Amino acid sequence: MKNLTCLLVSFVLLFSAFSAKAGEPFFCVTPGTTLYYERYDTDNNKLMQTTYFEIDSKVPQGENSLVKYFVTMKKANGRPIFGGRTALEIIFGKSGETHMDFGLSVSSFIKNIFKNMELRVEGNAAVLPAVMKPGDKLPDAHCVVRAGAIKLTIDVVERTVLREETITVPGGTFKCIVAREHKLEDAPFHHVDTWSDSWYVHGIGYVRHDVYNSKMKLEASEILINKK
Repeated sequence: MKNLTCLLVSFVLLFSAFSAKAGEPFFCVTPGTTLYYERYDTDNNKLMQTTYFEIDSKVPQGENSLVKYFVTMKKANGRPIFGGRTALEIIFGKSGETHMDFGLSVSSFIKNIFKNMELRVEGNAAVLPAVMKPGDKLPDAHCVVRAGAIKLTIDVVERTVLREETITVPGGTFKCIVAREHKLEDAPFHHVDTWSDSWYVHGIGYVRHDVYNSKMKLEASEILINKK
């Protein structure tokens, strides 16, 4: 579940503070585009997993737009994570604000593995305005997913825009804005407490995502390898 939460939070925070155009969302919305990432263990620099984002379609919904996309995550040995290719979607408002139903996204990954599982989802959509700047506090994200008597709760809190920074990754050199968030997961026999810093670029999303444990020790780093 830890990798799943990191991925979903990255989706929620796809924005840029200084290059946004009015009404344009901060997520890759061009059908046919694929973003490829690699995640490394920072203790030994070994590859942990690969991730592909495939933008499928962008459909008008009144004043909003619905973007459908697929996510495929694999372990370093090539074995699929969370059942392989998973369909997801996100809504963008007319002013470029982002609406993501965090709980439904989590349930999509779960049902990708357990096809016939009955799930109940609670929680509000995470909403982000189109423009952010260093020092801004971002809204908390919360969801509860229930499968019978089993309850999974995920909270993303203490979300803060830290700074602007230019970085170079294999996918290119980008002027970014950096955001930090605190992630908490709770379920039977499953408790996770992590922090993360992410580097976001308008029109792409994150190009680097660093994960820390509860004591702020860096554990993993994910970077954009290419965009096609």
